[in-house]
Amino acid sequence: MIDRAYLSILLEAWQGNSSPLQKEDLFRISQRVRQISRGLTGVRQLAGSFYLEDPISLGAYLLYYWPISYRAASFILSSILPRLKKSYTALDIGAGAGPFTLALIDHGVKTVVACDRNAKTLNLLKRIAYRRNVSISTYLIDLEKGSALPKGLFPIITLGNLLNELWKDDPDRIRRRFLFVKSLLSSLEPEGRIVILEPALSSTSKELLQVRDLLTSDGTLFIEAPCFRQENCPALPEGTCHVEVPWEPPSLVREIGRRARVSDRRSVKFSYLILRPSGSLSNTSTPLSLSNGPEGLPHRVVSDPLTSKSGRVRYLVCGPCGRFPLSAEKKKIQNLSERKPGSLIPPRRGGCLSLDPYTVFFSLKRGDVVVFQGVEKRETGYGIREGSKLRILNRE
Repeated sequence: MIDRAYLSILLEAWQGNSSPLQKEDLFRISQRVRQISRGLTGVRQLAGSFYLEDPISLGAYLLYYWPISYRAASFILSSILPRLKKSYTALDIGAGAGPFTLALIDHGVKTVVACDRNAKTLNLLKRIAYRRNVSISTYLIDLEKGSALPKGLFPIITLGNLLNELWKDDPDRIRRRFLFVKSLLSSLEPEGRIVILEPALSSTSKELLQVRDLLTSDGTLFIEAPCFRQENCPALPEGTCHVEVPWEPPSLVREIGRRARVSDRRSVKFSYLILRPSGSLSNTSTPLSLSNGPEGLPHRVVSDPLTSKSGRVRYLVCGPCGRFPLSAEKKKIQNLSERKPGSLIPPRRGGCLSLDPYTVFFSLKRGDVVVFQGVEKRETGYGIREGSKLRILNRE
């Protein structure tokens, strides 16, 4: 995988050569990863700071956090870039050392303009791009001081782990972030996309949803993903929303995470929004009919499986009608092995429909997009029963 190929480049960018880490360096970097992890959670005193100017912190970022951000960026870009024209440029705001910048290039973007407020970090990004044998443009900018964005229109604008750092201690930060995102329309092509990626922390995810609600209320930007709903987010005020995608990390990343006692990173969690101008939507598109409730409409699974005291397994799903539990009796898992082999058709990407709805239900994962029919209305949410139909439209 290409994220493994970057490790030698990142090692060279940090220590001057691509030789394996010495034991003492591995120890120091692992300890610093643990410190950075603490500094980016809780009160988040490191968020938005220049901590990468410390050499050990820089090594911790490049060899642990950079590949994680690259994986998250690649996941999002793989779903939207095929739908955009091929001869495009991109604007990466808050590029840092460039995980989003390089993911854009690796997914076919011809030219990336990378913006950041730290000149040293941009120089590091240029060195990484040079070793990768690609050309990028860099642009020094300080958004909180009102710096103007580079001139021109871009088909795609990305903000990777940036929005949560802007005006972090300002009581009016949510509205300021909303106004900033809205202002990006002046730099976006009419059919373009804005991609916002944020950490999956409760605080950062919740604040992203608050920005999202201001955007949907304003109406100038349309939420293309992950939402199927343009009204206020039903997860608020107390809930959050994030995705978790599987990952086989490079062995060095896994070892650093293990030694740091943070995570071995078998998956990557993050929150995100993909936005497009509302004016780019077809005027002839038929709005979803909500008169028959949620049946037949797309819903995204937004939780891991939860087991209730009554013996039911529940997933939270979110769609045009809101967010609610979709459940089934836990004992049905045990019954599946007793069914006739011909009655079980495993669900797969592309919307294969199983003859047995329980087979599909107990295979669900966070992020899956599903439709269902013939379900039972329950006191809270809906339940799968014999005769229900459940289909996976998309599996991440």
